[in-house]
Amino acid sequence: MTPQPFVANLKSCFKHFHVLTRLNLLALLVVLLVPAPGIADTSCANAVFDSVFYQPYRDEMTDGKDKQAGLKKQRFTNIGEQLRLSGIKNFYLQWTQTPQVDFVRSAPGEQNLIDAVLKVAKDNQITVYFGLYHDPAFFHLGGKDLLQVKAYLRQLRQKTKALAQEIVRRYGSKPYFKGFYITEEIDDLNWRYPIRQHILKQFLQDVRKDLRQLAPQKEVVISAFFAGNMAPRDYASLWQNILASVTIRVLFQDGIGAGLNTSDESRIYIEAFKQQLDLAQWSLIVEAFNLLSGKFNLEDTQHDSNKFARADINTLQRRIKYFRPLVKNRPMTLFSLRYLIEDDFFLLRQYRQYYCKSKSD
Repeated sequence: MTPQPFVANLKSCFKHFHVLTRLNLLALLVVLLVPAPGIADTSCANAVFDSVFYQPYRDEMTDGKDKQAGLKKQRFTNIGEQLRLSGIKNFYLQWTQTPQVDFVRSAPGEQNLIDAVLKVAKDNQITVYFGLYHDPAFFHLGGKDLLQVKAYLRQLRQKTKALAQEIVRRYGSKPYFKGFYITEEIDDLNWRYPIRQHILKQFLQDVRKDLRQLAPQKEVVISAFFAGNMAPRDYASLWQNILASVTIRVLFQDGIGAGLNTSDESRIYIEAFKQQLDLAQWSLIVEAFNLLSGKFNLEDTQHDSNKFARADINTLQRRIKYFRPLVKNRPMTLFSLRYLIEDDFFLLRQYRQYYCKSKSD
């Protein structure tokens, strides 16, 4: 069905046809594609997913020919419209700085990622969570002694705080800035032992304190994954202990697309979360991809199209059917945007056919 904002803008264009000769084609497309202010789209009011993750890479902000290219300039408007029509209300920018790239302070000649994301958010009533400093070395703390772990986390806290300060300085007043995303993904391998869990909890308390001082009203979110290294009840207890004193929301990854768990294995963990955690404190990330071959490891990147591929709609439907009742039909989060926009939003369009209907349908 044709979106009402599109129709309204189209009629307006024909009404004022005599001025169109002064507009170039690009300007006309912007008029047609940007939704009219104040008009909320209701075509996916009861969406299965209300949030999506995006992992930014430097080459995706240039004119490279990556098969999975992400937020190119010419695709911004289409991405925002497609997300809005699919009921997506929250956009997780997974990180804004790594040891290799800083998207907050863009290099000369590069498109400013955050400005572009915020424009999409503004035009489509989508809120943004700013991912903070991301360092892959975090995943290898299991091989470090306790003094090394503490020293590393002190440095990581300083980098995270400095980046958050700059984000707040530049974007703190933007209405679509909803919160922060702590990029450290908490697994069930490196944090198995009580002494390490205590160190982790202290680190999260310190980071949360820093963010509260910088932006008291902003929500803080983190994600986690499990792979059978801790018993489900023990892993749930780890989070029960953390969430008792740290005000953050945790998103648990299903681990199926990454090949870490089967559906049944994942379900056992989620049942433990249901029993031990308040549902308001957590939700699920459903992985819209599959591991093509080999074994997932923490050095893998979703940027590698030779190792990961988009899930088909039947696979996504099975995961939805399996996990949605476990969160009492509350909206979940999709990972990630790159699989949704491939081949002219092929998977996202299929998803809408099954799960998004307008009131008049």
